[in-house]
Amino acid sequence: EFRRVLFRSLTSLLQKGAVAVLLTVLSLLFGRILVYTGKTYHVMASLGIYVIVFVVGSVICLRPMDRDIEGLVLAGIAALVVLCISMGAFVFKQLRVKVDLMYWIGIPCLAVLICGLIWYLLGRFLTPYLGYLVTMILGLLVGSAVYWAVLILLRSFSRQETEILPGGWILSQLKEWMHIV
Repeated sequence: EFRRVLFRSLTSLLQKGAVAVLLTVLSLLFGRILVYTGKTYHVMASLGIYVIVFVVGSVICLRPMDRDIEGLVLAGIAALVVLCISMGAFVFKQLRVKVDLMYWIGIPCLAVLICGLIWYLLGRFLTPYLGYLVTMILGLLVGSAVYWAVLILLRSFSRQETEILPGGWILSQLKEWMHIV
């Protein structure tokens, strides 16, 4: 019984931790751009907002739920969401970038949802037969291929963006082969 509860708790924390890693990487990227453009006060303002949200979130999450570490993880993720959004807004404002929500957010989110569905289905149906490791490797390969295929088919990249990407010449060749130029 204790092992089952511990496994469920660890699984929940690892899933939330994966989101935290993504948000941290995005925040670091936005922070670097702001520092390189000389706007360190924007970074400090965003970090101040992060600390305030984390402290308030910790107080809110720890009291009524009577949770220890999970409340802190939830507060941290909420604070990371605010940090990522605030730094991203500062970067887009600083660089005067017009955000096309369909191409920057909509299509990648759709691709991620499709990949998540594929990973779920592969895990659900193949894990009993192939085991966790083989299913995970297969899911990574199939999910990555589907993710890039969706981005290419929905024309999420312009020719210039494709050329900038590492290995972009492969995507350019694939787009030409599929007649998506």
